[in-house]
Formats: sequence, structure tokens, C-alpha cells
Amino acid sequence: MIHALLASACPPSLDFLAPGERARAASLHVARRRGEFLLGRWAAKSLIASVLDCAPGPWLEVRAAPSGQPLAFLDGSPLRLSISISHREGLALAALDETGSPLGADLEHLEPRSAAFVRDYFTAREAEAVARGDPELVANLIWSAKESALKALGKGLTADTRSIEVELGPPLASPWQALVIHGAHGLQGFWRRHREHVLTIVGSPGSEPRLLP
Repeated sequence: MIHALLASACPPSLDFLAPGERARAASLHVARRRGEFLLGRWAAKSLIASVLDCAPGPWLEVRAAPSGQPLAFLDGSPLRLSISISHREGLALAALDETGSPLGADLEHLEPRSAAFVRDYFTAREAEAVARGDPELVANLIWSAKESALKALGKGLTADTRSIEVELGPPLASPWQALVIHGAHGLQGFWRRHREHVLTIVGSPGSEPRLLP
């Protein structure tokens, strides 16, 4: 089961941070980046705590692997789960797969994307999908899904974004809609809109993600 959680605020006290996380926060001198880091950690730790049935305190830690992938620890021991974090415009998204399978999640604010952006980063079929639909929604959705898929593959944006292709699946009677991810064998995508943001999650095939309240 893949769980997801959105957060728009974190506690005023930083007591929920582990020492390493506190040091990382202190090293971020740009207020916006520091705020994004704190919100992302709070979302991730709140999600992990909800699954483990504990409180989101300093005994939980989220460290960054050399690749940038977040790794979860409990009392210094690694947890056998996979986690992904994204933040945008004052909102953070955390996703978690209890099986430890490949996972990527991304959050994008709905904003205009230029024709040059679509031409440089999208495949021809993706560009056609943007032209046929709501350009702002579809462009941000496809971009978000690409980021999620490349995170799940462990590559991130170091890879050519056109090495994978995102196809919107048939409509579902659910807030979560399906995505087909070409070029990422064995991975399945889901997306949903949340106010002025679009959320995407890419992981192993299975049931749709569960968004926690």
C-alpha cells in the first residue's frame, strides 16, 4: 500500500528534528529553502509516524542518500520502506511504500508552461496531449509525472526527461487517476488535483495511493 500526506505548516518548535536534520536546517541560510526543508521533513515524519503508530519526533530521521533519495531511520536503524518528498508553493507532499519498492512523488503548482518548455522536455506524443487538453493542467501533470518516475528509477533530473513518456489513462471514478509510464518497466503512475496543485505518485503496480487526512 502506498500512503501519501500533504502538509501546509509545521510546528513552530523544531523539537521534531533529529540532530542531523537540525544541522541541515541551520546550514540553509535562504529562508525559503529552509522553510521548504522543514515542511518536507514534517510531512515525511508525520507520514512515517502514522504508519508506525508513533509520534513524529527526533527518533525518526529522514536522511538524504548520495543520490538525493530520502531514507527513513528509526532510532538510528534504517526502516524497510521507501519514501519520497516534494514541496512547492507552501505545500509539501510525502509518499511512502511500506514494501520498500521503488517510489517517486512530485507536487507541482498549476502555472503556465511555455511552448519552449514543452518542446525541450516533452516527447512529441506528450506535446500533442498538452495541445489537445487544458494546457496548464496537462503540461504540469506530465512534468510532475516525469519527475516522479525519474525519482522512482533513482535517476532524478540527471536523466533526459524524454527517456520516459507519460500517457494519461482512461478516467476513473476516483480522485486518483491512472497514468501509464512508458520507459519505466514495472512502474505505474497515479495523479490527482489538489486545489491549485497537481500531485503524482509513481511506484509498483497495485491499488491507488491512500491520501491521509
